[in-house]
This record gives sequence, structure tokens and C-alpha cells, in this order.
Amino acid sequence: MGLFSFHYHKKVLERYEKSDDRYIISIWTRNIRDLFISFDRSSSFAKRDLDYDFADYLYESASDLDGKPFFIRLDIHQDIHNSDMEEKVYKAIDNYFEYEINRIEKRRRKIVKKMFIHTILALLCISLSYVLTRYIKAESFLYTLFVESIVIAAWVFMWPVFSDFIYELTEEGNAKKIYRQIADAEIKFNYIPFHGSD
Repeated sequence: MGLFSFHYHKKVLERYEKSDDRYIISIWTRNIRDLFISFDRSSSFAKRDLDYDFADYLYESASDLDGKPFFIRLDIHQDIHNSDMEEKVYKAIDNYFEYEINRIEKRRRKIVKKMFIHTILALLCISLSYVLTRYIKAESFLYTLFVESIVIAAWVFMWPVFSDFIYELTEEGNAKKIYRQIADAEIKFNYIPFHGSD
């Protein structure tokens, strides 16, 4: 990490409170219902129910913290504690980010499959080129061009493996770690008595 990156990351971390050696991702809301796109007491809180801005805020905040321990604190402006609602919030956040983890795993499997196919095709091209140059002697221009084209094809197949696929796997892996950290994070509910309007 360069000096500039170090100071920048330090400035980012300073935006977050700390408690017991853990950073706090705090969210202020007037009502727990605001954390959801649509609210239904009988719903299972599938991914579609969680507010996307809320989910994005959690993700971006966890990204800022870069793997450092944290917990989520919901500052709720209401007097009544609702343990049943708190449990549903836990489940909603867990369901949302577990769903995202499953999506990442599917994408990673597709990337690995593409890497395997590209590698096999590249090896086939290299093997064919080796056989042609080793056992078939021909001096024609078209034959030489054909052999060279096979070598180029091998590089074409292998290039995305190093330039795209490995990068994509790394990015998906990093996102999965963040989703997992959020899904496993402790959630604290801080009820703040609210009277009148601000």
C-alpha cells in the first residue's frame, strides 16, 4: 500500500465510530419499516424486500472497513422495543446477503468453466502446432501461415484467462468476503425516544 493510499484509507476509517475495538456501521431511521421496500408482517423477508439503498450502504461501508471487525447499529427513533421485528431484520439481512453469496458462487463457477474451456482449447492449438511443425515438413507459405495462425489462436484463447478471468475471480472473491462479513455481523438496535418532528 502506497503512502497516499495509506493516508486515504486512514481518513476513511476516521468516519466510523469504534466500540470495543470494532468499527460501527450506523444507520439512522425513524422506523424499522423504512429498511424494506415493502413491508408485510407475514413475509419471509426475501431479498426483494430489503431496501436496495440500505443494502448498498452496508456493502459500501463494509468495503471501506476493508475486512476490519465491525457491527451494525440501527438507530431507531421510536420508543417501543420490538424483539419480533428485530429478529425479522436479522433474517432479512441474512437472507439478502446469503442470496448475493449464492449468486457470486454461480458466477464464479461459470468463470472457472470458461477458464477451463479456454485453457483446453489453447492446449489443443499448441499441441496441433507442435505436431504439424515436428512431423509434417512443408515449405509453402500457406502452410507456414496456417501453423502460425494456430499458435496465435492459442494465445487468443489463453489471454482472457490472465487478463479477465483471474481478475473477475478475484473481484468476485472479494465481494463474497464482504457479503459474508455483513451476513455474519452482529446487529445492535438503539431505540431513541422520538417526540414531535425535527
